[in-house]
Amino acid sequence: DVLDRLRATPGVTAASGVAYLGMGREPRSPRDYFIEGRPEGQLGERPQAELHAITADYFKTLQIPLRVGRDFDGADTPDRPKVAVINEALALQAFPGASPLGQRIRANSRAPWMEIVGVVGETRWQDPSQKAPPVVFVPSTQDWGNSLSILARTSVDEGAIAATLRAILNGANPSVPVRFETMETLFDSTLS
Repeated sequence: DVLDRLRATPGVTAASGVAYLGMGREPRSPRDYFIEGRPEGQLGERPQAELHAITADYFKTLQIPLRVGRDFDGADTPDRPKVAVINEALALQAFPGASPLGQRIRANSRAPWMEIVGVVGETRWQDPSQKAPPVVFVPSTQDWGNSLSILARTSVDEGAIAATLRAILNGANPSVPVRFETMETLFDSTLS
């Protein structure tokens, strides 16, 4: 509901959530991943990828291009088949010369299988000096991740709508502290 209200706010062009902020703020350790129908491999030699729990419109909000397939949507609920979106680095690593759409992946040996429904462009989200790592994106609406950081893309100066955004967030739960930070500030602190 909060994201829908944010998206309806004049000056907000996109809004989404992510379980962990990037640029080293909340580092993500890579984890083993498995492709259905392939050998699991030996511990310590398995391919690895970062896992990011996100909401629909995350790619739109951060202007990460969807290369093929689809984004997450409201139909991706806990009672529906599990889905994932991967980035191009993972697509090239795990499916060289083949389409990953429709293939099934899981983030560890006990996690449920997820159908790959999309491939997005690469981002250097944790460390801009390093090559983009393989990433598996999962919908937070399918019980992944924990509390979300809210991202909003604006067409106006963020200071002009901060009070409105704060009111929407406080209206949803007044006991949750709200802190605003621009992506520019986040990037600048990491680059410095």
